[in-house]
Amino acid sequence: MIYNLEEEWAIIHISKTAGCSIRDCLLKTKPNTHSYPFATKSKEYFKDIQLGHQTASFFKTIPLFCKLRYHAVCRNPFSRAVSIFLFKTSDEYVNTLKMFNGNESVDELLSLKEKGFYHFLTSDFFKEEKTQASWVDEDVNMWRFERLSEFEKVFDITLPTKNASSYTQPWRDYYDDQCKAIVKDVFEEDFLKFDYSMKF
Repeated sequence: MIYNLEEEWAIIHISKTAGCSIRDCLLKTKPNTHSYPFATKSKEYFKDIQLGHQTASFFKTIPLFCKLRYHAVCRNPFSRAVSIFLFKTSDEYVNTLKMFNGNESVDELLSLKEKGFYHFLTSDFFKEEKTQASWVDEDVNMWRFERLSEFEKVFDITLPTKNASSYTQPWRDYYDDQCKAIVKDVFEEDFLKFDYSMKF
């Protein structure tokens, strides 16, 4: 989460929705803006990621954060699923996972990368991902990833590219009917809550 107590706002970091770009930009350009928790690559790395990627309802239980205005970015679930696949099979993620979790998980990920998108979608590495809707409640102001220029205008920033997915082809090209069906099923809540079409 990114927050500014003086301006009384907070931004919930939903994974693979430009959260790192937003965090880095706001920390650099907006005085008195902070990240919770502080970014680290210590042995607590994955624990810190879990703490940083918490729901709005979790943060609202903390007195320091309970009166803030909350924002979050949502993304087309089809596009987000491909971004999750590319991120979790990237060298950066694989090397970090190896450092702290050992070779077994790494070997499985590398195998999934080789097998492709469908096999990743059927694995626990994908199934462990929360729906975007589960991060927020009705009081959270939602911004669309596909229209980030609106977010930039309101917060008076220009977002850098950070942790961008290394697409080798348009995200739509990763899909066949089986992959579409899996993502529709896993992320059905997101399609409905954020009014994304299940049709290509």
